Amino acid sequence: RNLEKVWLGKKKAEEANKRQEELERRREEERQVEELRRQTAAMGAGSSTAIAENMLFATANSSSSSTKLSKQEEAAAAELRSRKEMLKNVENTLDPSPSPSPDS
Repeated sequence: RNLEKVWLGKKKAEEANKRQEELERRREEERQVEELRRQTAAMGAGSSTAIAENMLFATANSSSSSTKLSKQEEAAAAELRSRKEMLKNVENTLDPSPSPSPDS
């Protein structure tokens, strides 16, 4: 009975740690997005997604002293690509290309 309680306690602690890590990852991602927005606004040019994507690829491809940071940057770049693709799909679904109407 005690072993079961210990096991459940460890399992809950692991789940809490995973949730905390996910929240930290999301906060860091949001910080990066905000920083990129500030830089984009400061430069006053270009599409923010294109600039953000270029900067993420540059940092992901550069050599880093921490492999964990490099993996996080690669994950952020992959997440940006997937979000960009999802946005494009949603835009295409909501606003399909105009087709000629049969009444014309």
